[in-house]
Amino acid sequence: MSKRKCLNECERLAVKPKNTETAAVLEEGTSNVSLSNQVFSQEGIVANILSHLEISDIRRCSEVSKTCLKTMVILEELYIVAPPIIDSGTTDVCFYEILIGKLHLAEKMFGSENNLRRLSIDFDDCWLSMEEDECIRQRITQSLYRFFSSCKKLKHIHLKGLKYDIEEYDEEYFYDGYISDFEAVGQCAELETLVIENCFLPHLYTALYSMLQNKSNLRVLDLTDTASTTDVDDKDDKSLSIRIASLTNLQKLVIHNVDICESMDGKIIFPSLINLEELAVRTYILADHVFRIISKHCTRLRVFEYSISMFDDNVMGGLIEVLRNCPIRKLRLVCFSGKHEMELAEDLKKICLISNTLLTLELPYTSDRKKIQLFKEAVFEGSAGRTTLVVV
Repeated sequence: MSKRKCLNECERLAVKPKNTETAAVLEEGTSNVSLSNQVFSQEGIVANILSHLEISDIRRCSEVSKTCLKTMVILEELYIVAPPIIDSGTTDVCFYEILIGKLHLAEKMFGSENNLRRLSIDFDDCWLSMEEDECIRQRITQSLYRFFSSCKKLKHIHLKGLKYDIEEYDEEYFYDGYISDFEAVGQCAELETLVIENCFLPHLYTALYSMLQNKSNLRVLDLTDTASTTDVDDKDDKSLSIRIASLTNLQKLVIHNVDICESMDGKIIFPSLINLEELAVRTYILADHVFRIISKHCTRLRVFEYSISMFDDNVMGGLIEVLRNCPIRKLRLVCFSGKHEMELAEDLKKICLISNTLLTLELPYTSDRKKIQLFKEAVFEGSAGRTTLVVV
């Protein structure tokens, strides 16, 4: 939405109702209809419109409209996006200055008394590796820390495309300032959703450990395509496993990172996650005992995504354990190869026979139509038509 259209829409919706009955209802406050937890008022309507705009557009609106300015107090959602990078993998000082400016703007507009509940920051695959000016990196991390520290009411955080090139820095010098950014996220005790997508972060385990402290309300932890640039020791492995195990209200866990999955201790994590309803892991192999632990403790599991390098009898045995004891409605196998197609078809039939709750079975895309038809027939026969096969 353009600036002018946004302003026109804001002002139009801010006009007092001509209908006297409607006006009376609004004035008496008897129509406290909640819209995204906000009172249905002039500012409430405008806040919902502004929540779909990027922060720089919100600032322009607030400069020319008093109604928009008043909504800053009740605005619950904020979206910050870095300027686009023209040449992939290359940036310049101007790019970082714009990003820093937006973070400063957010800090200024939303002070310690802000009402923000949902925050999304898209760094547009920003690589923090500036040989020209080390001060820029410090200013970005300091801005992030101050802003997160002022947003203690946040319930949903989505960070996307933030990447550090640790080789450009002295690791010991870099460590303290970097980790402090995420300690501020740890202060958001009301957080319900934490999504870190397509990020490339040094000391990822320690950063996650800091972010996940005091997160008894966390419902969703999503680490999609996020990796660590530095090595991890056994102490970090166990500490992170213990911290994830403390998220007893967790309902969705997505870990699309082979290293994290391989290092996590399932014996520590899954016995505590009794409320887990969706699990997606990407690993080389999930040990048999982990499958048994999941099937024993995660009895509410409805969605299971499993990505492996090869589908074999060991994997099949583990899946049978989970399907037998958990009410799985959707099963996604990101890798489905390693056997003859007739054997794979028999495995699909067995999966559908074991589970009487399975409604959707997703397999990786293949251009072989005969194979797809073979699999569809196996699924139909095993489930008596209950389960739908989806090839994506």
